[in-house]
Amino acid sequence: MAKASRNKSHIEEQMENNILFETWTQNWGIRVYPAYGIDKLKFSFIEKGAQGKGKSFDIYVECVRDGAQCFDNWAYDITHGRLERVLAAEKQSGEKYPKTYKYTTGENAEKSIGIMNSTNGGYCVNASVPGPDNKKIFANIPVTFHDLRHIAERYIISYAPRLTELEEIRKKAALDQAKWNKDEEKPAEKETPTKEAPKAETPKAEAPKPTKESEPKKEKAAEIITLKLKTTSPMTQTKNGQDLAIQAVTESGEAKNIIFLTADTEKVDDAKWSKFLSSTKNEGCKFTGKFTVSPKGTLMFKGF
Repeated sequence: MAKASRNKSHIEEQMENNILFETWTQNWGIRVYPAYGIDKLKFSFIEKGAQGKGKSFDIYVECVRDGAQCFDNWAYDITHGRLERVLAAEKQSGEKYPKTYKYTTGENAEKSIGIMNSTNGGYCVNASVPGPDNKKIFANIPVTFHDLRHIAERYIISYAPRLTELEEIRKKAALDQAKWNKDEEKPAEKETPTKEAPKAETPKAEAPKPTKESEPKKEKAAEIITLKLKTTSPMTQTKNGQDLAIQAVTESGEAKNIIFLTADTEKVDDAKWSKFLSSTKNEGCKFTGKFTVSPKGTLMFKGF
């Protein structure tokens, strides 16, 4: 662990290296980095002497998401004293592994990180990932409650601007949706007839035959495109409670929101749809699908 210079505090040097927190044991160290561009925290577990290789590994934890298992909820519990009470109850019931504060990620949820009671008193950050020969690699980093509080407080301060940015995006989307709804509901303006002086009757001319230009134009069907995607969040329900939504990235790394309307998913083979839903319980699911694109850039699922 780098020592602070005489002119800078240790915390200042950590911030300059984009590190929210770090601590070391005899064999392992842990560093916590912000990855707010993808709304996650990066926990790096570093084996001494491995220099980023060997048994060292990273786990990304989502900052904010539906459900209890995200760091935003953990930070709230840490700063409001709930974490201490919950872990005290887990200790009394004999829990030996993370239970309430456990986050799983990766394909088939093979990676996990959690906060638990330490056998020597205090707490520890427990993590595991797949290793060679189908054996798991485990890391247990002892931390104090003050360590956890430092991580939580630095996270809350540094993530606040990103939360403000996300709220502005939400507000703009809500305004755009309201404007769209208003335009859709607005009745067509009727022309007010004007009074004209009576004219002498003239022979009636035959009505002109409709030309191609005067014929009503048919709406062009939405173009269906095929994309290869990788999910970056678990499948969730939309606000109407009937349809589904998920976030993913394209092969070029472009982030996309995907909506699965019930009317379209019902057309998919039941066995294939059930298998797909099961694979999207965690992020990292790769699949190829057919979609249309909404005016806002959202992908609307049409089939596989």
